[in-house]
Amino acid sequence: MRHVPIPDIAALSAAKRTGHPTVALVHALYGAFIGFAGGAFRGPIDESDLALAFTYSALDDAASARPNLVFVGPARPPAPATHWARRRPERPLVMASLSTGLQGKPGTQRALLQRVCDGLATLDIEALITTGRGIAPEALTAGPSTTLHRFVPHEVVLGQANLLITHAGHGSVSAAIAAGVPMLCMPPGGDQPFNAARVAQLGLGVTLDPAAPSHHIGEAVTRLLADVDLRRRSQAFATLVSLHPGLDLAVERVETLRT
Repeated sequence: MRHVPIPDIAALSAAKRTGHPTVALVHALYGAFIGFAGGAFRGPIDESDLALAFTYSALDDAASARPNLVFVGPARPPAPATHWARRRPERPLVMASLSTGLQGKPGTQRALLQRVCDGLATLDIEALITTGRGIAPEALTAGPSTTLHRFVPHEVVLGQANLLITHAGHGSVSAAIAAGVPMLCMPPGGDQPFNAARVAQLGLGVTLDPAAPSHHIGEAVTRLLADVDLRRRSQAFATLVSLHPGLDLAVERVETLRT
């Protein structure tokens, strides 16, 4: 049996020709693969004996998925035992995280993070902004209510957060959904616009152009923090996905192919 992570479509197709059972590990939303790169990724997924979708079925727009696709939930490693102490717990908490890696053209992510800092600086909130590996926190200028770090695990913060500003990567979206936290999505490319569109369609947040000026970011944050219905929908969706079968189902289905 051959297990091949998408998008290694050549290896998956080669494994299929050997006659062994094949398993595609789909680490993003299947719905995004339908049109991505002209649909080149969809064929190998559909042709596998088993495709394991590491996402929530309620998040994915997979109405046309084939029967071989099984949703098992995000495969996120446990967060390290890190404690993040709030400085101003009486205020709403906004976390901004635009990936641990660099997104888009050189300099664009730093510029966006600075606009996020500027947009949050005048608001009556507490903010945590993680800059990722490629941007030093000291390269940004932030207001007195904002804390800058390279990395803090989402799971350590989101349980306390009122809003996540995100690039709409699948991992970040999944973490926010599990925590019941609304999202302001600012997707630069790849599958992220599709993820952001799904967040908006499900009523779990809104999408804002990543080129938006700082005052538009601040206005969006203010509006989302005041939206009680948005918070309730996000929490209800978190309850729904908490019933997901989980990775044990993935093991069970793979073992079935071996018999």
